Order: sequence, then C-alpha cells, then structure tokens
Amino acid sequence: MSRLTDGLRLLLVSPELVGALAPWALLAYAPDWPSVIAKPMQEGVGFGLTAAGVLLAACAFCYREGGELIDPTGPKSVLLEWPHYHMLKARVVASLVWCVVGIGCVLAATWMAAAAVATHPAGALLASGVIAAAAAVGTVALARYRIRELFSQK
Repeated sequence: MSRLTDGLRLLLVSPELVGALAPWALLAYAPDWPSVIAKPMQEGVGFGLTAAGVLLAACAFCYREGGELIDPTGPKSVLLEWPHYHMLKARVVASLVWCVVGIGCVLAATWMAAAAVATHPAGALLASGVIAAAAAVGTVALARYRIRELFSQK
C-alpha cells in the first residue's frame, strides 16, 4: 500500500508536474504571454532546437547524477538496505522520464510554431517542457546534496 501511495505522490504531487502545468494555467489567465516565446520559434527553428539541446543536457545530467545516486557500489551500498530506497530509485527514473517528455514537448512546440499551427499553445508547450525538465534536474541535484550530507555525517 505504501508503494501505491508513493507512486501517486510521485505522479500527482511533484515539482515537475507543477512546472509542466504552470504555463497552461498562465495561458488561461494571460493568453498573450506565449507570443514572446512563439515569435523567435516562428522566425526559425534554431530557438526550439537550442531548447531541445539544453534539455538533452539536462537529461544527461539526470542520468549521470541519478546513476551515481542509486549506484549500489562503494560506501553507498548501505542505501540498498534503506527501506525507502525504492522511492529514491523511482524519483531518479521519473526525472529521466520528465526530461524525455520535456524534449518531446519542445520538439512538438518547435514544429507547431514553424508550421504556424497554434502558435500560442506552442509557446506554452515549450515553456512547459523546459520548466518540467528544469524541476527534474533540481530534484536530482537536491537529492544528491542531501545524500552527500548524510554520508559526510557518519
């Protein structure tokens, strides 16, 4: 039961989900703000592809740091005995999923703006993907710092 509760918390109460939904909520209240993002995407695909490249780097960061975080060798092997290790591993995997989803959102937004299909939602989609991936990077970085603190206290 606790794994189900943790899974629901991971999906529904996460900074990544808040970051992914915030641009859409802002779009509902201020419908013109995405034009700032959509204009450079309409002029050329470089803006959107640069954003996708940044998210690819974020994905690489999450993979490297998250992999080191849950690596069962060395002094961190005690984490395997920790009863909440599955939660840590699930969050590392979720950060990778959020980064990949963010890359997909950015590429879709770039196509939408270049093809002049719903340019305002394209701006919101790009912002949504970037913010969600940035939140995933922040989550992994904070977990990494916290585990370093725990191991330095021993």
